[in-house]
Amino acid sequence: MARRVPLMSRFTVEFRIYGRALDPGAMTELLALKPCQVVMPGTRRGSRIVEEAMWAFNGSEDGVADSPEWSTLEEGLKSVLEKLWSRRDLIAQYNGASRKIWWCGQFHAGWNSGTALPASLLTELAEFSADLFIDTYVSETD
Repeated sequence: MARRVPLMSRFTVEFRIYGRALDPGAMTELLALKPCQVVMPGTRRGSRIVEEAMWAFNGSEDGVADSPEWSTLEEGLKSVLEKLWSRRDLIAQYNGASRKIWWCGQFHAGWNSGTALPASLLTELAEFSADLFIDTYVSETD
């Protein structure tokens, strides 16, 4: 179960699908999962206008947008992967027509930290034909 963890090291994970012709409502219905984020083309995000639709799932059963946090990246990826594993053939229908990524947020309170992932987990992630993107955020401490 995801939980709030101390600032020292925490991770968020989302499986995201992007596409110009992507219909997030159809994606939600097909997978029978509530997304944590849906973005439609033409939506303003910061200073830019989004050109592709996006559907994102963070492992939350109720589609809560506030991403769960994990103390390790492996724990977060396994949690989301577990909920998507039985749906991987359905997700494969979007191969070629959309981009898929495992989006991971890595939050650290200082420098000199990192993470490692076991080869077995990387093999499972590869079943989704999705890139792995790790966005790292560091806040300096006194």
